[in-house]
Amino acid sequence: MSIEAMKQALEALDCIYSPLHVREINKVGAAMDVLRQAIEQAEKQEPVAWRYQNGITETEYLVWQKGTGGRNWTPLYAEPLPCPTCQSLARAVMMDQTGKA
Repeated sequence: MSIEAMKQALEALDCIYSPLHVREINKVGAAMDVLRQAIEQAEKQEPVAWRYQNGITETEYLVWQKGTGGRNWTPLYAEPLPCPTCQSLARAVMMDQTGKA
């Protein structure tokens, strides 16, 4: 998941946080904490490569070091190892929503 996607998910959870019942507030609060930690860890990572898209031809290039020109650079990161807290939270939410693991 990209850092931007995690930030959007955190913002969405923040919007629904206050009108929930106490039981849901605890779950949403835990999910928000996990997302904050994931964002913090992801922002500390260095990109393993860069994707550059030429603005004129829209050709995409994969390079190991970021160049100096252009604005269409996207950092690419190694996939982080799944954290046990995230997996436990995902299982708890799944159980609550479906009654199945």
